[in-house]
Amino acid sequence: MKTFLRQNGAWLGFLVLAVILSVSTGGDFLSPRNLTNLIRQASLNGILAAGMTVIILTGGIDLSIGSIVALCGIFVGLTQVNGGLGAQGVYGLWVSALVAMIVGTALGLFNGLLIASLRLAPFVITLGMMVIARGLAMIFSGGSSISPMGEDLNDLASGYFSETVSGVALILVFVFSLYLIKKNRISFKDFLFPLLALLLFSQSFFRYKGIPYLAFFLFATVTATWIFLNRTVLGR
Repeated sequence: MKTFLRQNGAWLGFLVLAVILSVSTGGDFLSPRNLTNLIRQASLNGILAAGMTVIILTGGIDLSIGSIVALCGIFVGLTQVNGGLGAQGVYGLWVSALVAMIVGTALGLFNGLLIASLRLAPFVITLGMMVIARGLAMIFSGGSSISPMGEDLNDLASGYFSETVSGVALILVFVFSLYLIKKNRISFKDFLFPLLALLLFSQSFFRYKGIPYLAFFLFATVTATWIFLNRTVLGR
C-alpha cells in the first residue's frame, strides 16, 4: 500500500480533486466540453514543462520561460496585424510561427551562452532575462492588445481534428501505450491511472468536437522529449 501510494499519490490527488469539483459544480466539471477545454488550456503549460524537464534534469532552472513566451506571442501578433500576414492565410501563419521560433530560440541561446561562458547560476541569468523579455513585450505591444489575428491562426488555437482522424489517433496512442508497458516490463497497475485518464479524455473528445489541435501539439512535444531522453546519446 505504501509503495502504491508513493507511486500514484499525484494521480489519487487529482482523482479526489476531480470528485470534489464535480460535486460542487453539479457534474459540469466532468462534462465533455469542460474536459476538452481543460486539455486545451493545459497544453501550453504541458509543452513548456517538457522543455523545463530537460533543464531541471541538468540541475538548472529557467525563470524567463513565461516572459519569453509572451514576447514570442507579441511578435506573432505584430506580424499578423502590422505585417499584414493575417490576410495571407496559411503562408502568413507559417511565417508568424517561424518568427516566434526564431525569437524564442535566440533568447534561449543567449541564456545558455551566458550561463556557460560566465559560469553564473541559471537562476541569476534567467531572472534577468525574465525582466528583459517582459519589458520588451510591453514596449513592442505598446501596453495594449493586438488584434485581429488571421483566421488560420485562430483555427490553429481553437480547431479540432475530425472524428475519423481522432479515432485513428487514439487507437494508435492506446497501442503505443500497451507496447511501452510490455517492452519496459511495466506493471499494469503502475500504468492504470494514466490509461484511465486517457480513456476519460478520449470519450470527452468524441462526445464534444474531437481532439483539439493543441492536444496533438502537446502529445507530439512530450513524445519527442521522451525519445530524446531515452533513445539518444545526448539525452541519456
